[in-house]
Amino acid sequence: MKKIYEREIIHLGDFLEESYEEGFIILFGEKANEDYKEYCAVHVGTDLEGDLKQGDILKLRNVDYKITAVGDVVNTNLAELGHITLKFDGEVEAEKEVNLDFSFSEELQKFVGKNHQLVPKTSNKKVNGKKLMDYQREGLEVPKVYSDIEIYSMED
Repeated sequence: MKKIYEREIIHLGDFLEESYEEGFIILFGEKANEDYKEYCAVHVGTDLEGDLKQGDILKLRNVDYKITAVGDVVNTNLAELGHITLKFDGEVEAEKEVNLDFSFSEELQKFVGKNHQLVPKTSNKKVNGKKLMDYQREGLEVPKVYSDIEIYSMED
């Protein structure tokens, strides 16, 4: 079987284990948004030299996994972003993709303005004198903290 894609994992996000326990792994290329990197495996390597298809073999750490389903946009996302979600559920039909027929620039503009957002669990923000990241490191329940933000402009 011809090898069409070879990558090396260079970063494992802090929350990757949680998704693995739920039966999936998200991979992104090295140019992934910093926030995404905490939830995925970041990789580098060769370009995609053909399309992934049902029946192909995926090899991870010398273990072969048969690809049982391939989504409509997986090859585009993998080639352009290094993005793929690997699900270990044995399904023979991929989940239907969200309709991506929209203007990305217009969607970005929806975020401009004042917003109220959840502060990341890995933040230095303090609650009761302790950083949120320290709660997480100590295995304690991390309090939910919200912060008011304002986004002045968004560009694609």
